[in-house]
Amino acid sequence: SFPCGDLAIESANPVTQIQVLSCTLDPAAVGSDLHLRIAVGPLTSRQSRDRLSSVPPSIRPGTIRLGAGPSGSQVTGTMNGGDLISFEADHIGTRPELLTVNFGQSGGPYIYTCTAVTITGPLVTCFTPPASGDGWVFTVTALDQSSIESTDTFNYPPQAIIDRVSGCNDADLRTVDCATQGGQFLTLTGSGFTSDLRVLINGVPSTSTTVFSPTQAQFLLPPGTGDVTLTVITGLVVSTSHSVVSYAAPAVSSISGCTDLGTTTYACARTGGTPITIVGANFGAASARVTVGGALCTGVSHDPASPHTRLTCTLPAGAGTNQPVLVDNGRVSNPGRLSYAP
Repeated sequence: SFPCGDLAIESANPVTQIQVLSCTLDPAAVGSDLHLRIAVGPLTSRQSRDRLSSVPPSIRPGTIRLGAGPSGSQVTGTMNGGDLISFEADHIGTRPELLTVNFGQSGGPYIYTCTAVTITGPLVTCFTPPASGDGWVFTVTALDQSSIESTDTFNYPPQAIIDRVSGCNDADLRTVDCATQGGQFLTLTGSGFTSDLRVLINGVPSTSTTVFSPTQAQFLLPPGTGDVTLTVITGLVVSTSHSVVSYAAPAVSSISGCTDLGTTTYACARTGGTPITIVGANFGAASARVTVGGALCTGVSHDPASPHTRLTCTLPAGAGTNQPVLVDNGRVSNPGRLSYAP
């Protein structure tokens, strides 16, 4: 609701007791089809049949600016979301909680919302929503009345683009079967790479990145398992993330712990409880899961000195020969084999 100040009785009819009142509408008032109510002490009238509407908001052309920079008809941001912009508009009221600033391409829809809106006289400030591309326009909505789209435009800065990653087992645009212990240098091919390029692997920065040109860079792959989401950052601009790297599945090469013979072990106690050792590759640094004949091998421990290649666990109860032993770190290994005692 909006108060109406400087209330005055303009005229009164002593016979009908009808009074004509005047007041000054609160500058914060915005919106359409507003009803009137009159309060006298603790009593409040029913809402009026008559309604009033504010003038719809309008955006002043040539007033957009980035931060404290100069105003103009277009600006280019420094990041893909979170830039402070300002512009001037009329008939927007004084209460920022009633004002919405939406972004979109010319003609709409205006589906992105500017955040932390403030109003100082005609000046509106807010933080740009996450997006990318050029030629974004905006509208303002005061309560339920929207302006036409701005003639001023906002451009998001260009993102670096990842086209291809290579360095492990390359397959089209991806590279796969990378060792879980990491340490490989992978090559990025794309565009928009700058000297301050940062490479994020599942959100964690690579400890070593080298930019050779605007289209090629190299980074050190850290230890990990499964599929990798790769993102690059230039300045404050974050690229689109891509799943273009994956670590190799675990590989079991030998099992020992009961009566060992070559790469397998046999005559294991059917009651379980025997510690077994699994040797192979790409187990990951921690948290692997081991099953024997479909039953969980408990107390899985990665060897502190060689966690990616050596595991121990406690054999579950079971029976039968050539039972499959599988290591699962998000991807499942080839089966190793062990046999229980007859």
